[in-house]
Amino acid sequence: MKKPLLSIIVPVYKVEEYIKSCLDSILSQTFRDYEVILVDDGSPDNSGTICDEYALRDGRFRVIHKLNGGLSAARNDALDMAQGRYVTFIDSDDEYGSPTTIEENMAILEADGAIDLLQYPYVYVDGAMEVLHLVPEKVLSRQGFLDSMLNEEVPGYTWIKIYKADIFKRKRFSCDIKVAEDLDFLIEVLDGIDKVFLSERGQYRYYKRDGSLVVNKTVSKEMDVAGVYQRLLETSVQYSGTDALARANFFFVALGHLLRTVAMFGDGCSEGLNGLMPFVPDSSILFSGLKGRNRLKLLQIKAVGLKRYAALNVFFKRRKLKNIR
Repeated sequence: MKKPLLSIIVPVYKVEEYIKSCLDSILSQTFRDYEVILVDDGSPDNSGTICDEYALRDGRFRVIHKLNGGLSAARNDALDMAQGRYVTFIDSDDEYGSPTTIEENMAILEADGAIDLLQYPYVYVDGAMEVLHLVPEKVLSRQGFLDSMLNEEVPGYTWIKIYKADIFKRKRFSCDIKVAEDLDFLIEVLDGIDKVFLSERGQYRYYKRDGSLVVNKTVSKEMDVAGVYQRLLETSVQYSGTDALARANFFFVALGHLLRTVAMFGDGCSEGLNGLMPFVPDSSILFSGLKGRNRLKLLQIKAVGLKRYAALNVFFKRRKLKNIR
């Protein structure tokens, strides 16, 4: 039996209200040479039954029913049985925004076999608000890919990317973290990626849901994010050609996240500050394109030190949170 060109992996958990829209958007794709692996991750509602119905209707759909183990474990189980030369992911409460999304981007990959990873646009949907995230079309080297993660041109999302399946031969998603596992995975596979294509074609629709992992914040989840941000900074140091400005601006992304977490959940999170110490930007970058607010923050850090700056920042954040409540 001929193997499919593309494996589409769909982790499924408690999405009976949305999953049909997701799966119908896959079926509506003009590209047909795919398999769909649905992973029912112990869903307590009718999501698993809906998956079975689609598998009965279309032989390209396969279903795994398993005990709940989390998003990363579900993805890993699907990867173990994926047969495609390329792999992509879609969350079961999202959908493709155009019927040619996969076809247009697979055409790029088939025309250039050297591309290891392709990223395409997405729309962030929050009720009536829709925001298009589109990056100008370009080719990136491994170093360029790292720099683009630092400057957030390449967001740390798995679901707007199509990967060569070879990437997954030795790599899997970490089951030890619950948030930012997508960015963590991109960092993990960086050394196996030589060529990246940023596409302007097609569209993924990402829906903000009240019950999502991203919305339901906890201290452990926020510290997962902080740890992955620190790992990205550590990785950037290992590459001598890393854009110092991109790393400096990302330092403030990581610092801002950590300080918000400390302000929300308490001083127990503050040990993460020590991990960021080695990445405080040098003063020489102050007038080399550093973003305006980051320039002011760096001047403050240089004046009083990182720990004192952090303590003052958290103090004022807590006052603001108290007033809001």
